[in-house]
Amino acid sequence: MCRPDLCAYACQHAPKDYLGRIWTDSLVHDDRALEFLVSIVGKNRILLGSDYPFPLGEIDREGKIVEQATFLTDQDKADILANNVFSFVGKDRADYE
Repeated sequence: MCRPDLCAYACQHAPKDYLGRIWTDSLVHDDRALEFLVSIVGKNRILLGSDYPFPLGEIDREGKIVEQATFLTDQDKADILANNVFSFVGKDRADYE
């Protein structure tokens, strides 16, 4: 290894051991990438993502890839687009309705 100071080469756990403890965003630019992401981290750990204010995200509107994903149920889409954030911040959605 040429730069062990830049990478963890003696980790006690494999990266997959941390699944369920990390969150990611939905901005992957491709429905196949979103499907892969869902299969790896789980739909309950994905939040709506955007590159705002930079023009690098979904051009039409944020969440379009999630909205059009045929492999997700309507509930899955609602969770990714809005509901999951309440779990992320430790709040109850009912307190905000």
